[in-house]
Amino acid sequence: SRDEAEALVGSQFVIERSQRRELEQGEWWVEDMVGCEVVDIDGQSVGRVTDVVVGAAQDRLVVETPDGKRAEVPFVDPLVPDVDMVMRRITVDLPIGLVE
Repeated sequence: SRDEAEALVGSQFVIERSQRRELEQGEWWVEDMVGCEVVDIDGQSVGRVTDVVVGAAQDRLVVETPDGKRAEVPFVDPLVPDVDMVMRRITVDLPIGLVE
């Protein structure tokens, strides 16, 4: 019922990692991205992913730079051309000024 559904607002449901579905090519679990190194297309360090903001239109990687600044990088193909979860490395191609 509606009342029963409203009682669940704010609840969080979890399952064991072993019960997750197999991911398709180009899919990643949000929590697995946290901690990944972020490098530019030349392989130079940009920082680390500290969070992923899930949005209605697009998700954003929250990147903390080595000097402690934070920036949100839209998680779209032109800006994030490669995600290597084996190496835990995300390659970005950012316009000047997006992350400083």
